[in-house]
Amino acid sequence: PYVLKLQKGLEINLAERPNLGVFGSVGAGKSTVVFACVAQILSTGANGATLIFLDAKSEYSAFDLFYSKENFLTDADSIEKELKHIVEFELPRRQKIVEMATKKQRKIGLRGFDIGLAPLVIVADEIGNLAGTTKQRKMIGQYLTTIMQRGRSISCFVIWATQDPAVSSAMSVLPQGAMSQLSTRILLGTAKPEVQREVFSDVATKGNVPRFRGYYVSNGLTVIPKKFYVPNLY
Repeated sequence: PYVLKLQKGLEINLAERPNLGVFGSVGAGKSTVVFACVAQILSTGANGATLIFLDAKSEYSAFDLFYSKENFLTDADSIEKELKHIVEFELPRRQKIVEMATKKQRKIGLRGFDIGLAPLVIVADEIGNLAGTTKQRKMIGQYLTTIMQRGRSISCFVIWATQDPAVSSAMSVLPQGAMSQLSTRILLGTAKPEVQREVFSDVATKGNVPRFRGYYVSNGLTVIPKKFYVPNLY
């Protein structure tokens, strides 16, 4: 449940490269990339990861035919409540599990991955579109950043999908510094140089990018942005 195949020759282990960001305009294919990740996570079965969907657009509502309805959150109140629970209760609970395994095995530096701890993966799709208050949006962003910062060693990860990566945007819930917590970042379609710098700290291309294509960077795997192709789910 930790390994995601994003395209031919590109597999990431969330334990090594936690948190994935997918950016792109409408129709660029970012939802398809997220669906491909979700399908792989679900295919690991009952002993695989638990998914929590922060789904402002109800794009994943059809999944509740076979996945618990409690795992789909579509409004600011329920999202803030769930993220608060994860930060205050789930993260400490997982930390204790890892600490107990460390003492039992007498090995320093054990991670959730090393002891087979089932991952918790939060899929945050376009939560910048939430109609919550400014305070709620700020808290949601802070909770998600905390999870990304503290979750690596205890198998809590975030898959973030949004059109606008600009942390300075009034509609963004992604705080300053949160972008650095995304080990793998994908930008689909044609984007302005300033957007490319926001995602990559670099400019991948000055020309137009065909539909269902883009560029990616991944910590430890790339030095400069490399070409990315949206998977064909069919």
